[in-house]
Amino acid sequence: MASLKFLVLAYNQFTGSIPPEYGNMTGLQALDLSFNYLNGSIPPSLGNLRSLLWLMLANNSLIGEIPPELGNCSSLLWLNLANNQLSGPIPPQLMRIGANVTQTFMLNRANHMPAGSGECLAMMRWIPADYPPFSFVYKLLTRKSCRSLWEKILKGYGLFSVCVPGSNIRTTQISGYVQLSGNQLSGEVPVGIGDMLNFSMIHLGQNQFTGKLPSDIGKLPLVVLNISRNMFSGEIPMQIGDLKCLQNLDLSYNNFSGAFPMSLNSLGDLSKFNISYNQYISGVIPSTGQLATFEKWSFLGDPLLRLPPFISNATNETQQGENVRGKNARGIGTFLVVLALILAFLVCGLMTLIVCLLVKSPIDSPGYLLESSKNHAEFASSSGSSSPWLSNTIKVIRLDKTAFTHSDILKATRSFSDDRIIGRGGSGTVYRGVLPDGREVAVKKLQTEEKLLVYEYMEGGSMEDLITDRISFNWRRRLEVAIDVARALVFLHHECFPSIVHRDVKASNVLLDKNGKARVTDFG
Repeated sequence: MASLKFLVLAYNQFTGSIPPEYGNMTGLQALDLSFNYLNGSIPPSLGNLRSLLWLMLANNSLIGEIPPELGNCSSLLWLNLANNQLSGPIPPQLMRIGANVTQTFMLNRANHMPAGSGECLAMMRWIPADYPPFSFVYKLLTRKSCRSLWEKILKGYGLFSVCVPGSNIRTTQISGYVQLSGNQLSGEVPVGIGDMLNFSMIHLGQNQFTGKLPSDIGKLPLVVLNISRNMFSGEIPMQIGDLKCLQNLDLSYNNFSGAFPMSLNSLGDLSKFNISYNQYISGVIPSTGQLATFEKWSFLGDPLLRLPPFISNATNETQQGENVRGKNARGIGTFLVVLALILAFLVCGLMTLIVCLLVKSPIDSPGYLLESSKNHAEFASSSGSSSPWLSNTIKVIRLDKTAFTHSDILKATRSFSDDRIIGRGGSGTVYRGVLPDGREVAVKKLQTEEKLLVYEYMEGGSMEDLITDRISFNWRRRLEVAIDVARALVFLHHECFPSIVHRDVKASNVLLDKNGKARVTDFG
C-alpha cells in the first residue's frame, strides 16, 4: 500500500478510530475520511506522510489534541479538521505544514495522474463552502472538467490570483487553507503563523482561543480570515490592514478592546466584514472608504463604536428604564399583529391559487398537419417496416411554436446512429440530436411500434446521478426539485386530458435542465 496516492472514504458510516497504519502509506497525497463517525485521536503516525497534500478529517467525533507530528507533513496545503471535538492548543509545529510542497508538485508534473479517483466528489469537498474565491470553482465542475481541475491542483497550478504578502501585487499561484472551526481548541495562536506564506485562508471560528492575535498574521496572502466566536482579547492588530487581497474578515463575538484600527478601511477587496459583539472596541468608523459600505449588522453589540449617520447605531446604545422597555414591548406587539395579518392574507391567497389550479379546464392546442412528401421514402428505407408516419398527412409535434419534420429528426440523430444513443429502457432507445434551429433534443424510439417521442434534452442529468452529492446538491436544491416534481404530478393528475397516473416516479425519471429545473419523464 506504500504506492497508494488517494484514499477517499468520505460519507460512509465508519466507526472506531483512525488506524495508525495509515502512516505507513508514505506515497499518500490525499486522505479524506470526512463525514463519518470516527472517534479517538488523530494518530501521530500521519506525520510520516511527507507527500500528503490534502488531509480531510472534518465532521467526525475526533477527540484529543492535534498531534505536533503533523508539522512534518511538509507538503500539506489543505488541512480540514473542522467540526470535531479536538481540544488543547495549536501545536507550534503545525505552522510548518506546506513549507516544502514543491517537490511533490514536481513529481506529479513528471508523472501521469491515475484516473478514477472520484475527482468530482473530491473537488466538491476540497472547496471551502461559502468562501470566496474558492466558490467560483463550483460553476466549473462538470463531468468533463473535474478531471482537469483535480489534476491541475495536484500539480500545483493556481486557480485564482492571490496577493504577494504585504502588497497588492497579484500572482496566480497555488495556495492552501487551514480549517479548524467547530472544535474545543484553546490557548493562544502560535506566533509562527506568520511563516505560513502558502496559505490564503485561516478559519479558527467557534473554538476557545484566548490571548492576543499575533500581529505577524499580516504577512500572509490571506483571502479569508475567520476567528469568530472565540475569546481573543487585546487590540486588533493594525497589520491586518496589510492583507490587500482580503475578501472575508470575521472578528465577531470576541473580547477585543482598544482603538478600532483605521488600517482596515484600506481593504478595497473586502466584501464580507463582521466585528459585532466586541463591546470594548472603541473609535469612529469613517464615513468614506470600504468600511462605510457595510450595514449596521457588521457592528452590532459594539456600544463604544461611533458609526456614520447613514448607518443606524441605535442597537449599539445601552437602553435602560421601564419607559424604554415599555416602548420596545409595544413595538414588538404591533409587529406581531402586522405579521399575523400578512400571514393570513398569504394563506388565503395560496388556497385560492390551489383551488384555481384544481378546477382549471384543460386546453387542447391543435397540432400542425403537413402534406406527405419524399420523407415517406426516407423513413421507409431507414426503418425497413411499415409505419404510421406513412399516411396522407404527417402529424408533427409542436415545441415552442416551431414545427419540425421527420426528416429533421433523422438528420438530428444521424438516422438513429449508435453514436447518438444516450440511454436504453424497457420501452425503447433514446437518442440525442440537434434540430435545424439549434435546439438540443432527446428522441425516444419506441420498440413496439414506429413512434417517436421528442423531448427537450436535459443536460443536467438525472436526480439519480446527483442525489448522493450532499455538497452541491444541497437541501435548498433538493427542495426546489421536489416542488418541480410536485407541480408536474399536479399537471398529470388534474390539468392534462385525459389524466395520467405516473406509476413509476423514481430518481432516474427526474431529469434536470442546465438551470437545475426538474422535469418528470417516462409517464403514461
